[in-house]
Amino acid sequence: MKAKAFRERVGVSNHLKYHFPAFLVSIIQGEKSPLYQLDIILFGHSFANKSASLDELYGLGFAEVTLPAQLGKPGFNPGLVKSMPLIVSRSNRSLVLYHNGALHGHNHCIMLLPSKQIEIVVLTNSISQGDIAEWVAQTLPQAALDPKTTEDLLPVAREATTNWRAGYQKVAETLEKEQIPNTPQPSGKELIGRYVRSTNALFFRVFEEDDFLKLSINEKTSHTHTLTQCHNDIFSFFPSAEERMKRSRFHYGTHAWLLF
Repeated sequence: MKAKAFRERVGVSNHLKYHFPAFLVSIIQGEKSPLYQLDIILFGHSFANKSASLDELYGLGFAEVTLPAQLGKPGFNPGLVKSMPLIVSRSNRSLVLYHNGALHGHNHCIMLLPSKQIEIVVLTNSISQGDIAEWVAQTLPQAALDPKTTEDLLPVAREATTNWRAGYQKVAETLEKEQIPNTPQPSGKELIGRYVRSTNALFFRVFEEDDFLKLSINEKTSHTHTLTQCHNDIFSFFPSAEERMKRSRFHYGTHAWLLF
C-alpha cells in the first residue's frame, strides 16, 4: 500500500497539478524564492552555454533561456538539423524554462512560461523520426507569447526526419559491411537458452523456430527478433525502419544491435 500511495503522489497528474505550478511560483517570487540567484551560481557551467551569459542556462533538470533563443538543446533534435530555429516573443525578453528527453517508447517536453504562468506539457507514446514532442512544444509558447510572429517549424521537422532516415540507413549499411560471410557458426543447441541479468529485471531467450534462430526479450512477442549472423558467434537483430518506429525503439548506434 505504501508503494502504491507513493506512486500516486509522484504520478504525472500530481506533477501537473502541484509540482510545476509550485516551481512557477518560486520563479516569480524573486528574493523570496529558494531558487533566487541560482542562475548566477550556474552560469558558465552548462553544456548549453559555457560562456558567462545569463541568457542560456541549465540546472536542476531544466534549461533556462531568455527569448529570442534556440530551444531543445538537451534533446536529440539538434543533432538531426543544421540549426535549431530561433524562437522569439513580442517582448523579446521572455523567460522560458524547459526540459525534453526520451526513454524507451516515449518522448516528452515540458515548458514553463513564468510571465504568463503557463505550463506546457507534451507527452508522446512513440519515438518517431525525430523528437516530435519538442516540435509541438516549441510551437505552443510562440502562440502564447506572440501569435503574430510564429516560426514555421514544419521545414525543420522535415529536415530532422530526413536525417533520421539517413542515420538509420547508415546503421544498416554498417552492420552489413561488418558481416564476414562463411565464418564458422555455433550450432543452435550451443546458443539456445535463457540469459538473465543479475537484477532479474531483463532476460533474453534464444530459441529456434521455423529453422531460424530467434531472440526474445522478456518473453514478449512484440520484442522477438530473428538473429542474423554477422560473423562467427556474433549476431545482429536490427529491425526494419517501420518496426523500429512501431515498437518505439530508441536511437541507438550500430553496435547496440549486435549480440555477442
